[in-house]
Amino acid sequence: MPEIACADDGVQNACKMFYNELKPLPHDKLSVNTGLLSSLSNGKKYRGCEVVFNSNEQLMTGSGPPSFESSEGSILYRAGCRIDEKYRADGAGSGSYGIVKDAVLCLIHWDHNSWLNEKGEIEQSELINMMVQCMSLEAKDRKKPDPATFYPPLQFLDVDNLFLF
Repeated sequence: MPEIACADDGVQNACKMFYNELKPLPHDKLSVNTGLLSSLSNGKKYRGCEVVFNSNEQLMTGSGPPSFESSEGSILYRAGCRIDEKYRADGAGSGSYGIVKDAVLCLIHWDHNSWLNEKGEIEQSELINMMVQCMSLEAKDRKKPDPATFYPPLQFLDVDNLFLF
């Protein structure tokens, strides 16, 4: 895994977790960017990291992008992660949502676009993309950290490259 150098350990740990979960999936590209980045949600600059995943239907044999939604009962939910509904958007074959844990916000953007052709039939792109952008929340938006929780490995655990946080 590339070295992730972020100013905030919580942000770094979050990006490592998403990278490790996406790494075992078949992909054309999996990369990490750090530093001063532009948010896909509002275009503003933020200091943090992002994980970029690009694949296609042939590689993923018909499955779409993984879901990291922290719905009640999920591993992420039990670890203290919560969906922030103000970042949720859904469209034809694309969507985004935000996950908050302690003082870290991760925005997940995915697309597997679809459209109606001239005959009114649904067509879908072969490309499958996901970007996870993690950043520290502003002080006014932070919750008191719970030291008993951590970012756990999810269902796509890559034991060989696991980073213990």
